[in-house]
Amino acid sequence: MEKDLFAGVVTSLSFYNKNVVVVGQGPFLKLYNIDSGKLLACKEVLPNNRIHRITFGRIKNTIFLVW
Repeated sequence: MEKDLFAGVVTSLSFYNKNVVVVGQGPFLKLYNIDSGKLLACKEVLPNNRIHRITFGRIKNTIFLVW
């Protein structure tokens, strides 16, 4: 069985830049365009857990750190 929807509260939020906000919603990491509100990406990164914090690290490309 595959999950295709998670309707839950936002557990973490961080601004990546002036155009993109990164949202932790339960186990899902979601990227939204701030101006349009469009969902840019969604990935389940912590199955059976909640994202409590989002930080960013830079090593050539941006790395999202979640816990």
